[in-house]
Amino acid sequence: MEPQEVKLSLAGTSNPQDGFSIDDKVYGERHFTREGDRYKEVTLPPLVPVRTLKDRSYTVRDSASFVEYVKRYGDATNGIIFFNSAGVLMFFDEKNRVEKVNLPFAQSLELSAFLGKGPGKEFDQKRLVKTIETFPEVVGDSDMLLPCLTLLQMSKQVDFESNIDPDNHTFIYKDKAGDQTTRLPKQIRLWLPFFEGSRNKMFVLVDFEVEMPTSEGARPVFRLLNPRAERTERDAVEMEIETIQKELPGWMFVQGNAG
Repeated sequence: MEPQEVKLSLAGTSNPQDGFSIDDKVYGERHFTREGDRYKEVTLPPLVPVRTLKDRSYTVRDSASFVEYVKRYGDATNGIIFFNSAGVLMFFDEKNRVEKVNLPFAQSLELSAFLGKGPGKEFDQKRLVKTIETFPEVVGDSDMLLPCLTLLQMSKQVDFESNIDPDNHTFIYKDKAGDQTTRLPKQIRLWLPFFEGSRNKMFVLVDFEVEMPTSEGARPVFRLLNPRAERTERDAVEMEIETIQKELPGWMFVQGNAG
């Protein structure tokens, strides 16, 4: 039996591709090229960085939380901090300014109780007494002021003088013991945090005004006014920023709005 020649044919063989592309749902189109027996990715970096997680955008309520978060997660080399009278804003990356931590400045509970949202606030006798009783540590000489306000016999008042004494309002009224005199200061010193959650406290010297009723049955009006309200707010912002700067050395602080 004569030998026969056998030829084998392998179907489907081809030379390896020099390159290929794939569509990535996260990164978009990615490109690869062959280097020997391996492939190397040659995709160009995107113009806008791809973010696989949701951008961080947080709001904290006090400066201590702001400082602790920046210390733990921020990087002074890449980040930047803006500030103004509205609050403090830290960007993780100064170049894109997308991810951020915001600390809005809000009036403290004590400031709102005594001066409201503006430069001053009105009270009747009962409400003023209650406010001082709630925050006795805020009012200078509250232990002397409270008894005068509490014992003031407004319903029996017969005279009120505000010009006799440059430092005090004088109330003269009668009771069973005869003529009585009570004096209230024309200025009150408050010791309080300007911003809610702030560790800083400041003295605020406020005017204490009294408006006596002009009609029967009306009640007197007490007013606490801060004639230096804008200056007080500016000082409070400077104090708060100075405290934060000391705890975050190496960070760039910029006064203004982040655009």
